Amino acid sequence: RILFDSIIGPGIFDSLPDAMRARILGNARDMEALCISSNAFPPVSLDAVSKLEVPTLLLTGARTTPINTIGFNVLDRLLRNREVHVIPDVSHELFVESPEASTPAVLAFLDKH
Repeated sequence: RILFDSIIGPGIFDSLPDAMRARILGNARDMEALCISSNAFPPVSLDAVSKLEVPTLLLTGARTTPINTIGFNVLDRLLRNREVHVIPDVSHELFVESPEASTPAVLAFLDKH
């Protein structure tokens, strides 16, 4: 609750449907492992990222909080073969908030590549 409400907004977690809260809580151990890991996100050189040729979809919500846009903005600058898709009126949790917009964006990208 604390993590979700701090990232998306106060009271958001409690306002979610029961099934969605259960799914989020089902990932709690994964989040715990990331938080206590001594190397959850090993360093990757920006030079190595800039040399990637694989088609990459950068997908974000228009209301994503600034902390969650840092990596997105770096990748947008570095990746040469990228497609950017911004889902309006949603936050970082775009697949939860708007599956009807985010899922087709991913499927269209996969169909293309």
